[in-house]
Amino acid sequence: MLITRDKTVRGYGLQVRYPFERGTDLAGVSQAYDKILPMIADAFAREHGISCEAVVHDDLTTIVFTRDKSYVSSLYDHLPQFRIALPRRKSILATDIAFFTRKSYRACKKLSAHYRNDFIMPKKPNPLWDETGYCMVMLYKKGAGGKLVDTSYGNAVTTMAHQLAKKYHLRASIEVHAEIRSIVANFSDRAKS
Repeated sequence: MLITRDKTVRGYGLQVRYPFERGTDLAGVSQAYDKILPMIADAFAREHGISCEAVVHDDLTTIVFTRDKSYVSSLYDHLPQFRIALPRRKSILATDIAFFTRKSYRACKKLSAHYRNDFIMPKKPNPLWDETGYCMVMLYKKGAGGKLVDTSYGNAVTTMAHQLAKKYHLRASIEVHAEIRSIVANFSDRAKS
């Protein structure tokens, strides 16, 4: 499943890992991979009459293939846009069990409850690809924006997310996308070592 600001696209994903640690890349090989890999995947997808997207996160790249004809790849989209590749949602029963058993799920719900008046958010958190936790996509409400709002939202959400991570012994990461008026909060059950 691929989430964009406008819609959710269903498809199938493949994850590939870089053959080296990105932090030690002095020759710029990882930058070349980041540029070339989406082009290779797109060429392959076009041959088979489908669309694709490559989403890079740390040393993993998730390539999502979809039959949705209306989907426009980031290679051709001139507007700023975020794309998050996630596994398909599990059954409602599995989600209900996650509420009681997964600390990362509860942290997402707490964050959502606290900011429900400021952001548009899904009712339930989305699972992360590696099954270690959940994420919450937060879109600014209509009219919100500007440098002061971006800074305020970014600082406030980051502070609360780290407080929740400390309380539940989780790892939290916050991605603030001011240019597209959105924030993505990730909570992983793998606590900081």
